[in-house]
Amino acid sequence: MKIIKILGLAFLMLGFGITGSKPVVSYLACDEIAFDAVSGRYQITTADDLSNMACWINHGDTDYVDAVFELKNDIDLEGVEWVPIGTAINAFTGEFYGEYFHLSHLEITTTVNNGGTLAMYLLYGTGIFGNLSGANIVDLRITDPVISIETNNISAIDTDEYHISMVGIIAASADNATTIHDVDVSNATVTILNEENLIQMNSFLYTILGGLVGRLGNGSLLSDSSFTGAINVTAAVEDAQYIYMGGLVGTVDSSTIDNSWFMGSIDFISPEAYSLNELTVGGVAGSLLNGTLIDTIVGMSTIEVSSMTEHAAVGGIAGSADYLSLIETSTAHGQFTTMTNNLGGIVGYIGESPTQVGGLSPEAFVPLDQTIMNLDTNNVMADLVGHDYVGGIVGKTNIAININNSWFEGSITGHSSVGGLLGLAGECTIEITESFSLGELTGSNYLGGLIGQGYSENIMNQVFSRMSITMIEDTEIVPDNGSSYYLGGLLGYDYGVYSHYMEAYFAGTLNHGSLTVQFLDPIANFNATPLTFNYVYFDHDLAPISSSLGIPLTTAEMKVDDSYSGFIFNNPWFIDPRFNDGYAFFSAGYYEVIVDDGSDPYGFLSRYNSPILEPEDPEKTGSVFGGWFTDPELTDPWDFGSDEVTDDMTLYAKWTAQLPDTGEDVQLGFGVLLISSFLWFISRKSKKNA
Repeated sequence: MKIIKILGLAFLMLGFGITGSKPVVSYLACDEIAFDAVSGRYQITTADDLSNMACWINHGDTDYVDAVFELKNDIDLEGVEWVPIGTAINAFTGEFYGEYFHLSHLEITTTVNNGGTLAMYLLYGTGIFGNLSGANIVDLRITDPVISIETNNISAIDTDEYHISMVGIIAASADNATTIHDVDVSNATVTILNEENLIQMNSFLYTILGGLVGRLGNGSLLSDSSFTGAINVTAAVEDAQYIYMGGLVGTVDSSTIDNSWFMGSIDFISPEAYSLNELTVGGVAGSLLNGTLIDTIVGMSTIEVSSMTEHAAVGGIAGSADYLSLIETSTAHGQFTTMTNNLGGIVGYIGESPTQVGGLSPEAFVPLDQTIMNLDTNNVMADLVGHDYVGGIVGKTNIAININNSWFEGSITGHSSVGGLLGLAGECTIEITESFSLGELTGSNYLGGLIGQGYSENIMNQVFSRMSITMIEDTEIVPDNGSSYYLGGLLGYDYGVYSHYMEAYFAGTLNHGSLTVQFLDPIANFNATPLTFNYVYFDHDLAPISSSLGIPLTTAEMKVDDSYSGFIFNNPWFIDPRFNDGYAFFSAGYYEVIVDDGSDPYGFLSRYNSPILEPEDPEKTGSVFGGWFTDPELTDPWDFGSDEVTDDMTLYAKWTAQLPDTGEDVQLGFGVLLISSFLWFISRKSKKNA
């Protein structure tokens, strides 16, 4: 990304100043806070205690800066003019224990003002906490907060300056091994306006916004935390702007988010004719710089970006990431829509490291040590609508990546370079193993069930696609050589010289209407014969065309083990009519859940240690459904709110008969549930004491 030096280097050294919506009181005016000698903690019982905490911390009092604070009861902050706790010079470095009490109706409405100058950086920020450094924030609940402010509200400044606004409900910045654990923000509203100002040409405006934290940096950790609510950003400044926004964190810099989730809406809008210098938007994080996301979930959420910014990236989990980053065991559900390029169900764009410049440049970047970024065990159920470079897992990558044990189900719509898992791969190694795509894909050129366009080395091992792919005419698309359209079952276009295909199949459909498609293949359109091509099949009934290398089978043949010569079934392949419409499938890294209502059992897969969605109640004439149980004897009920899948399992439906004359209950068996041929769901994580 165009993070340039400011995000990769300067943030590691600099804090920032903070002012709230009223002048900071003088040092001598700070009132004492009750101290409990037994626990060694300061006792926070009122809004005034919080104001006094800010007063002491922001003035650097040595008795308070490293102290331990404890919330003793719920506090309603309605009408309180908030002063963030911690400044650039005097960060909060102590501990704050919420004890699961609630701070409600926090409201910040005043423009974020200049908090101080450090070298050439003018820094701003707001949140409950301002600057956290080595702090520990745990067990806190924030309900109904409202932040409605203008960022970078500057009238006249010198040239060659960076102006950085950081906003998060918990903290504007969390740095230097800060830990934020089990913190939940619910029913939040965050509204940011970048107003038009008199900015000189050589100045740069940065807005770093997260639902919980603006910037998480330098070895910090956010874990077991959540955000529900709405985030809305409008950019009206027609000057050099860089905006990084995430449902939980704006920028994750050498830090980790673990076991945390977002549910709500994220909206960004700027004038159509106006292009920012850079924009990244993610359901969990805006950008990752050597960042790690593990067990993160975006549940039934919407992301909508209305902007013509060229250097943009939008992802269900992260907007952009560098090759030092890691995303694994993460899930995104919802609707993700953007007018820009680079849209992915997990990550929109994967590019250079923090030391590189020009992150969204078209040039490919492969690390000298051949480092491969791993995206392991990620899954998406979503509707994606973007422009170019749209993929169910990754929109575009210019560095080597490995997508393993991951899947997409839903619909994908784009213009060019649209793939079920990856939209566009640059001149770098792409390895996809034990992964698949299901659903519908629509675009105008370079369309593939797994990858839209792939250059250099593409390794497809134990993969399949059941996408229904439709090519439509688009006046924006100018095909190669004036008439060359590319449509492929697995890859729309594969450079092919270094490619490897092993144990793969396509069982979807290819539709191009009245368009003349010069390059049409149910497997892939190759520039050159791949180095390895073994055991690759396609359903000839669904795609009744020839393939240059793929082996045609009928639908009936593809639902029988013996037809897949070379496949090793049960390691990890298997065929079960309850899964994948009877086609071959694999479940490595997942557990099989069978839903048995006594009539037509069906199955789906669940990620390990995850709750699952409660099936719709089945119906049976003359009987009453009595819940789901994990044993045939119906003695062990399943709690969908707290129980987690830890092994293969079956859910059994319980039925009782209605006998009005005797009132006796008689178990009758199981009712009928009409379902789709293939059901997948990974639920959001249950939250402790939420």
